[in-house]
Parts: sequence; C-alpha cells; structure tokens
Amino acid sequence: MMAKAIKPSYPATLQAAMPVWHRLKLTLLIRNLPMSHADTQPPAGNTEEKCQLRIYVISDYVMPLVLAMHQYGALIDTLLLIETRSKRGQVGAVKKQAEYLRQAHGWQIDCKDIKLDHNGESYARLKQDLAPRLRSWADRHRDHQLVFDITGGTKIMALVLHDIAKDLRDDPDNRFDTQITYTSTETEEFQWLLPDQHEEPMQVALDIRQFLEVSGYEVESMLSDQPRQLEAMAARRELTENFMARQEPNHISILNAWANAAYNPHKNHPRPETIKNNVRADKASGLPDYFPRHILEELKDRGILSFKLNDGKLASITFANADWARYLSGGWLEEWAWWQVEDIPGLSRGLGVRIKRGETPNELDLVLCHRNRLLVVEAKTATLKGQKNKRGGSKRDAKEADVMYKIGEIASRLSHQAYGTKMLLSWQPLSSKALDRARQGALHVVAHPETSDNKTPAPIPPAQFRARIEEWMTQGRLPLPRQHR
Repeated sequence: MMAKAIKPSYPATLQAAMPVWHRLKLTLLIRNLPMSHADTQPPAGNTEEKCQLRIYVISDYVMPLVLAMHQYGALIDTLLLIETRSKRGQVGAVKKQAEYLRQAHGWQIDCKDIKLDHNGESYARLKQDLAPRLRSWADRHRDHQLVFDITGGTKIMALVLHDIAKDLRDDPDNRFDTQITYTSTETEEFQWLLPDQHEEPMQVALDIRQFLEVSGYEVESMLSDQPRQLEAMAARRELTENFMARQEPNHISILNAWANAAYNPHKNHPRPETIKNNVRADKASGLPDYFPRHILEELKDRGILSFKLNDGKLASITFANADWARYLSGGWLEEWAWWQVEDIPGLSRGLGVRIKRGETPNELDLVLCHRNRLLVVEAKTATLKGQKNKRGGSKRDAKEADVMYKIGEIASRLSHQAYGTKMLLSWQPLSSKALDRARQGALHVVAHPETSDNKTPAPIPPAQFRARIEEWMTQGRLPLPRQHR
C-alpha cells in the first residue's frame, strides 16, 4: 500500500470536504490523536504488511466498509462486525461481498460478529461491553494489525473505538499494532488517522449489481444484459429519436395509455425466451377512443401494431409483441436516455433493472454508476394531468404527488446506501407544484417547463440530458435548484 503524505493542514482540509455529520465526528477524534512522532511509532518488528483484523460498527450505511473490503481484501484475515440491537439486517450484504471476493480473487475474509443487546447510546456502557471483548480478539490475533474502522456507527461509537484502539496501542506491557482508519466517499480516499496521518486513494470501482446488493436489493434481471433486447433497441433507434422530436404530447400520452393497458410488466416481461406476441388492449373505462389515424397507420406500416375502429372510434389495438407494448408505454424514453450516454467512457449503465427487496419487486428505468456513485433515472412519458373530479377540481396534484413519492421512496433508499442521486426525466411539462415537490425531495428534474413564471426554477430541457449526466460524473453530485420566493 503506497501512502501519500498529507500536508500539515490535513485535519482542516479533510473536514472541509466531509459532510457535517462526519466533520463533527472527526473533530472529536482528531483532538485526541497523538501529535509527536515518537508517540506514533508502531511496535518494533512491524515494518512489513501483516494480516488485518478489521473492526467495524454495522450501520445502515455499509458502503464504506464494502469499498475497504475490495481495496484491502488481500490483507483482511478477519472482519469483526459490531452489531447493535437495531442494526442487524446489514450483515448479510457484507457477508455476500466477502463471498464474492472469495470467488473472484480467492481472498478468505472470515466474518465474525459481536452482538450488543443495546443501541450503543451510552459511552460508558458501550466501552464496558466492547473493551474486554476486543482485547480478547486482540490477544488471539497478536500477530495481526488491528484496524479500527470508525466510518460506521454514531459519534459515540467512533469515540469508543478510538479510545479502545489507543488503549491497546499504549499499553506498556502488551502493545498492539493498532490503526484507525476512516473511509471518505466524498473525497474518494481512505484516511489513516493513527498512528500517523496519511491518505490512500480509492482504487476500487463497484459495478451496478454490487451497489444494489450492498443496498439490500436482489437484482433479478436487466434488459441491457440481454443481447436480443440490445439488438431490438438498436434497430429502432431512429424511431426513438423520432418520438423524442415529435411535438404531439397529447397524442403520445394517449398511445402510452393504450400500450400500458396491453403490457403487464409482471406477466409479459420481454425476456428473449418469453416474449408474448399479439398483446391487445380493448376499449375500456379510462381509455380514450380518439387517436390520430396517421400515427396509427405509420406504426401499422412498421409492423408494430394493428387496430380496429368502431363507428370511427378506436376500439382495440393489438401490439406485435409485449416488447413493442413496453416500448410504446414509455420504454422509448428510457431507450432514448440510454443512447444519450452510451458512448461516455467510464460510465456503467443498466436499463430496465428489475430488483427485489424481500417480497417487494420494483423496476428502475435507468441506473448509472461512476466512481462508486449511483444515479437512478426514472423516465416518464405520460402526462401527469388528471381528469376533473366531481367537485370540478383537478386530480393532477394527486397524480404528481404519487409519482414523486414512488420515485423518491426507492431512490432515497438507494441514495442513502450507495451514495447516489435520483433524477426524474419527464417528456411532458411539469407544473410549478411538481417542481417544488421535486426540490423538497432532493429529486433532480430534466423536463420542459410548463410555465415561464419566476417562482419555480425551470429544469433543463431533455436535449441537455447528456450534459447533466456529464456534470454529475465530474462533480459527483448535482446541485439542487434554489427555492424562489
């Protein structure tokens, strides 16, 4: 491990780059770090790299630990996971990554745990519980380097680990080779705080599947992993661009509704071996019976669909197969977004990512991964305008709120776990209220503005989608719009 020396202003520089919560935690630790060179020397005989016993407090945010496992897995012999009463659901994701590293690299990381019957809210109780157990583990791994990773857990937990590590190192009778480290996903560095302060650049890059698995999701499938699906997407790329350029939002919304009625994503999911042909939607409550004949004829000539009229009104549409129904129900915008970023180097992409958490399935339209950051893009082609209710009011607000909630709910869980960003790509204009809801939910919007009022910041139009993605790759995040008064 090649280390890069830190400038004297290291603590201030590091803290400035960290989120507020982490800066506060690190401030409390730095004041106790030994400053004299003599105090920071490791025990004699430890000049070579040794196997690590790495100690980590399990929390909701396990991504830093997984990144450390991927970078230092060749040295980690035992991973000791401290579980409080309320944080025992994350160990499975860590153990799954350990198994992946064993299969991929042959690294044997033995995951052990220390279960606490409380949540570690009291410094005295936490230290009383952990100090003897960690000393016992240290005695059994005297030839190891003891690495205390303070990234996870609360400030109190970090302070307890810091003090136990320092006690073990400073014991005049039984000095141990203890290290304290912090993983900064913000600066993409591993910060070593004890015995000497230095940083090591993050050299690991997780893929989309690993990110989602660490977040507690099972990846069932990706459309972009299917060669036949990619071939179909390439064959209709010109049609996709044509849809994007059309100035007929109402007509596209009507087609979207008919296609969505025919396409059931759970029964007709377009896997190459199970694509269903001739999926049909009949006139039903809520489906409009008018549609421009020229668009239907155009799609019929392409072999995409057939239709029947009844007294000049649309009675049914039969789509050539479930994949075309998926495409016309909104999949074309997902594919358009895919093609906008397909040639950006260093960007990992996943289209139509079907995930499962417990018994709850979900599908993410487009997932992008770059430098251990995740961007979840939800693409919407249908209008959010609702019909008039019985009292004459519009249901639009309710529909917009529902869409924002569904997008924000799953994306927020992914963002928290995987240091991610969430984005709504809407082909239809959005109201000022919808844009305000997006801002409040930290949801970035790419859409045409509905109005030109100065009360709500207008999102950028879809034509600038690629530029926004490149900005995210460069900056690591996207700035939220300012609230206008």
